Formats: sequence, structure tokens, C-alpha cells
Amino acid sequence: YKGNWYYIKYRRYKSLELSFNVLYDETGLNIMCLDEAFCQPYDYQYMESMGNSSEYTEFARKFTESQVEKLQDLGILSGHVPGEYI
Repeated sequence: YKGNWYYIKYRRYKSLELSFNVLYDETGLNIMCLDEAFCQPYDYQYMESMGNSSEYTEFARKFTESQVEKLQDLGILSGHVPGEYI
């Protein structure tokens, strides 16, 4: 074990406040999209799979995918296929 690191990006869309969080520590890698107003995961992928798509879930999906793509381009993450469950 050689330490830990984290990456956090925050975005607001209307009343939705999201953060994209990546944490690496001794337990492994943890990636979450959080609803900052409630400090809970914002599982936009589940909502969309249940037919509850909205402008908010679309924003969350685009925001999350852009952050994962950025980390892949930097060589920090690898293997993610757009649309896969995060």
C-alpha cells in the first residue's frame, strides 16, 4: 500500500448539485456520483433504467461520462465503456 488519492469535481444544474468522486485507498477504488443536497449517491443509471429519465439524469450521465473520459485520457482509469454502470 502506497498511500491514497482522490479526485472530486462539482457541477450544478438548476437545483441539482452533483459531485463526481473517485477515491483510492487501501480498500481499493471507489467511484460515486453524489447528490450534494442530500449527501447520497445519485444513481441516474438506475433511474434511467426504470424509465425515469429527465433533464437531471441526462445532465448527470453526461457529466459523469465526461469525467471518466478525462481520467481515462490521463491514464488514471482504464477499461470503461460509455454507458456501462458506474
